[in-house]
Amino acid sequence: MKPTNTLKSVFVHPKDKKDIDQTSEVVYDIPCKGCNKSYIGETGRPFGVRKKEHQKDTEKIATKNFTRASRKLSNTEQHKSAITDHIAQENHVIDWEGPNY
Repeated sequence: MKPTNTLKSVFVHPKDKKDIDQTSEVVYDIPCKGCNKSYIGETGRPFGVRKKEHQKDTEKIATKNFTRASRKLSNTEQHKSAITDHIAQENHVIDWEGPNY
């Protein structure tokens, strides 16, 4: 009779799992904290690199001080992604800790 759990089955793992930020070829879903909308994207590059690009673009918009006229203008201009458009138009916060893959 053989034991079901052996030292080999407990300690030997042929492949270590990658951190999601290092994974390439991903489809991801980044939710908004202010509403039930979310951004669905796809990248062939490591997800962590793409997420940082989104964060930099959204920080530029989020840290801007808008007058009424500049807010109105910002609502009509196209940004690099739908996430930055959403922040500019709705003034919401993105949930960077909650992306789904």
